[in-house]
Amino acid sequence: MLLKKVLKSAAKIKPSVSTITPEPDRRRQFDVLVVGAGPAGSTAAYTMAKAGLDVALFERAAPGEKTAGGTAIYTLPTREILPDLLETAPLERILTDYRYMALTADSAVTAAFKSARYAQSPFNRVSVHRAKFDKWLAGKAVDAGAVLFANHKVDALLKDHDKIIGLEVGPPVNKQFFADVVILAEGVNALLAERAGLVPGIKTENVALYVKETMALPGHLIEERFNLQPGQGAAIGILGESTANFMGSAALYTNKDTIGLNVGTYVANFVTGSFNPHDLIVKIKQHPLLAPLFTGTETLEYCAQMIPEGGYEAIPPLVHPGCLIAGDAAGLVNGVQGLNLAMLSGQLAGKTLIAAKHKNDFSQRQLSLYKKLLDESYVLQNLRANRHIHRFFAARPWIPEAEIAVINEIAYQVGMIYPMPNGAKRRYIWQKAASIQPVWKLAADFLQALWVMK
Repeated sequence: MLLKKVLKSAAKIKPSVSTITPEPDRRRQFDVLVVGAGPAGSTAAYTMAKAGLDVALFERAAPGEKTAGGTAIYTLPTREILPDLLETAPLERILTDYRYMALTADSAVTAAFKSARYAQSPFNRVSVHRAKFDKWLAGKAVDAGAVLFANHKVDALLKDHDKIIGLEVGPPVNKQFFADVVILAEGVNALLAERAGLVPGIKTENVALYVKETMALPGHLIEERFNLQPGQGAAIGILGESTANFMGSAALYTNKDTIGLNVGTYVANFVTGSFNPHDLIVKIKQHPLLAPLFTGTETLEYCAQMIPEGGYEAIPPLVHPGCLIAGDAAGLVNGVQGLNLAMLSGQLAGKTLIAAKHKNDFSQRQLSLYKKLLDESYVLQNLRANRHIHRFFAARPWIPEAEIAVINEIAYQVGMIYPMPNGAKRRYIWQKAASIQPVWKLAADFLQALWVMK
């Protein structure tokens, strides 16, 4: 069953204002306007409001309403932003397992790691439900003094010559708001920034579309299937035989699978009718080795989300006259890290504007402190070090399909017992592997991968 969220017409959306002070119905001027109450935007609003800045946070829905499913938070970097994370955030569970599967049509090579140390403070990863977490984080911004304008869809940025001076909220609100600076944390599809000429149009090769299905699974079944102890969780990464990267997570009482693929590949295959995003999630659920894991489940959520995957070279200009760009809109995703990087960029944007407010200087030169702080952080340092990865995979579309096929074939043949000497068997396995992918090509890809994945 495909679950869908009913879309409301503009006339039926009820705008609301949330603040610790009386509702500012007639207010139009703030120090900073933040567009997007996701992890980046709410963190920026929280950072600035806590320092005494007059901040307005705009969200086209209610915080968390347009998100679904769960994700993992890396606690060490996130607690540097929110020290009370473990005590106050709506966390789901501690994740203690890593499991990876390299799949072909009928086989799987599995690698797993589990450590009791992951279950000890300060922990490594914890899972959260995005709808609950985003609502909580926006609430922290409000508690710190920010004004939250929920169900306020921003239609355009206001300019005075080249400087961003405010924003315009569309129906049914139809109001303009003004500030010294606007922070855009509108997500990967940064339409406001694009319409204002701040960033180029999104390229299909620089973004992936992930489809997620969340299913309920009785506790005793998931403990049995994943060898989990009560209260523990697991994370599973799956590589499939197609060019897709199959990613998933499993945790106590729920079983979730997320499948992602470059949007450019979706577009190419949609034209030929080869497959669509839903076909991929069905494919993984029907894999002979995975299908038993999904037996007895009930679908709770079905959603899709775009994620920037262009890497360092796809990061747009982040500092503009009167405007900073943060989070997914800035392309700040590095492999499995996304949410905590978005929050860090929001914090650094907030720190930049705190300094600007103290100096009463909102010039682009002063706002460039944001880029300097990002450059000095592990966010851009990691992205810069791995800047060749995107181009590496784009130039080698056979990866990981060929490598996965070779790994599975070798594993299969090693497990087979033939009426032949071991020497002959090793030569036979070598020939079978080489027939899938030439050895020189495998070696070259491996060495090149080591160089780009610094």
